[in-house]
This record gives sequence, structure tokens and C-alpha cells, in this order.
Amino acid sequence: MAECQFQRVPGLAGAGTTVDTNRCLSPSLRVYVECAARLYGNPREADLIKIHLHSRKLTFHYYRDFDTAPLPELLIRIKIDLKRLFVTVIDHRTGPEHQLLFFKERFLAKDHPDRRKMERFSAKLRKLGLREDTIGYGPSKEMWAMWHPNKAARGGLTTP
Repeated sequence: MAECQFQRVPGLAGAGTTVDTNRCLSPSLRVYVECAARLYGNPREADLIKIHLHSRKLTFHYYRDFDTAPLPELLIRIKIDLKRLFVTVIDHRTGPEHQLLFFKERFLAKDHPDRRKMERFSAKLRKLGLREDTIGYGPSKEMWAMWHPNKAARGGLTTP
């Protein structure tokens, strides 16, 4: 079983705790997530879960090719407000810009089989001047393609 680790992500709105859904959760956080599941559905189908303890909210993140892509694209966010018993679905597939997940290894277990590849990929991102502590959500898919059109076309930074 993967070691229990939780990533506090600076720069993201609310700076909650974000966990890979394949990781283990403490019993109290499991109860918290299961309460949200009663309002929305199966949290194990999400790729990442952001837990906002102070505001009593959770966000389930669903990405395209989360397990295989070095920069998975956010498809849907499900925000669950446990205090108000309210669910908001944000579809990122429509709209002018598409959000990518940078520095994905922050959310992978230490024993994840692709962790080393993701760390090497993130080292390349750092050489380009990107930093996980200041990136926030990072550039959109469209901005990334504009900044690095040749590399994106050749696959230079699209694969670790």
C-alpha cells in the first residue's frame, strides 16, 4: 500500500490538501470524503481530491489521461460544499482555455511506477523557469502550445 502523504499546494485557491485518490486516507478524512460522495458520487473515480477542511468543501478533479500524460488536461471539477449541501460541476472541456496539471509527481505516491519519469519531466520544466511553488494552476494548454510550439509538435516536452 502507498505511503500516506498529502500535498499542500501553495498558489492554488484555498491551498487545501490535495490527494491522489489511489492513496490511503486517515479514517477522519475518509469519513469527510464519503460524506461528499453521498452528495455527488464515487470519489474513487476522481483522479485527485482537494480537501478544504476550513471551508468544509471538497473538489473532485477528473483529468484526461491522468495516469499516462505528463501534463494531463483537466476535464471536470466537482465542487462539493458540505456546509450548504451544494454541488457545483465545472466542465473544463468547453471554453477557450484548458487547464493542464504541472508537476504531477507532487500527487503521486513515492512508490508509483512512473514517479521517476515525472520527476525528470519536472526538472525540464524547472529549466524553463517554471516552479511548483509559484505556478498556481500554470499556463493553459493553449498558452503552453504558443510558448513551445516546436517542442509540442516534436513531442519534446509532451512526454517525460
